[in-house]
Amino acid sequence: TIIAAGGDGTMNEAITSLHGKDVRFALLPYGSGNDAAMSVYGKKCPDSVILDHILSGSDIRVDCARINDTYSFMLIATYGFGATLVKAFKEDGGSYLKVAPKIMTQKELNDYTLKINGTEKEVRTEFISVLNTGMAGGGMRIYPDSNMADGEMEVLILHHKSNMRRWMNLLALARGKLKNQPNLEVIKFKECTIISKENDCINMDGELPCLKEVNVKVIPGGLRFAYDTNIKPFTGHY
Repeated sequence: TIIAAGGDGTMNEAITSLHGKDVRFALLPYGSGNDAAMSVYGKKCPDSVILDHILSGSDIRVDCARINDTYSFMLIATYGFGATLVKAFKEDGGSYLKVAPKIMTQKELNDYTLKINGTEKEVRTEFISVLNTGMAGGGMRIYPDSNMADGEMEVLILHHKSNMRRWMNLLALARGKLKNQPNLEVIKFKECTIISKENDCINMDGELPCLKEVNVKVIPGGLRFAYDTNIKPFTGHY
C-alpha cells in the first residue's frame, strides 16, 4: 500500500510515477485542495477513518486516464478558465472561490478542436474540461453526475454567450449548480483528443504542463484505493 500525505498534485505525481503497477493507494488530505481524498473518502473524513480503510485490507477501483501516454490523472484536466484559476491560486493563495472573481475580468476565449466519439468539432470557449469526479477546485461541485467508477469520463464545454452569462456560470459553480446552465455541453467518452490553437497550459489535478494537444484515454478501474465498504458504501459519486 502506498500512502500519500498531501493534496491532488501529490496524488497526481504518485499515479503518474506508478502507472502500470498494481498498487493499492491511500491518501491523507494534507494539501490545499484535497479533492482526490474527498472524492474517494468523503468530505471531512477523519484520518482515523482513512486509517481504518487502510487496515481493513480491502479496496475499491476507480477510473483514471492517461494523457499522451505520459501523464496520469484521476480528477480533472482542463484548459482555459480552469487552468488560469489554478495558476492564480498557486501565485496568490487563499481559496479558489476567492481567486475566481479576480480572473473573471480576463476574457480568454480560445479555439480548440475536439475529436470525440468518431466526430470532430471546432469549439471557441474559455472553459473546456475533462472530468472524472463531481468535485474539483477545493470542494466545488462542478458536475455532480460524474461517476468515478463507470468506465467513462465527461468533456464539459461552457459555450460563450455573454459577459452576464459568465458571471451567472461562476455563481452556479459556487453553488454546485453548473450542470443546470443552458450554455453547458456535456459529452461522455472513453477516448478523446483536444487540440488547442494556443500553446495553453492544462490543469491536471493541480499540475500545469503546457501541452498544445492532449489525447485522453480512460482506464476503467485503473486505480485501486484502500477502502472498506463496510465502513461506508462506495457509489463512485461524490
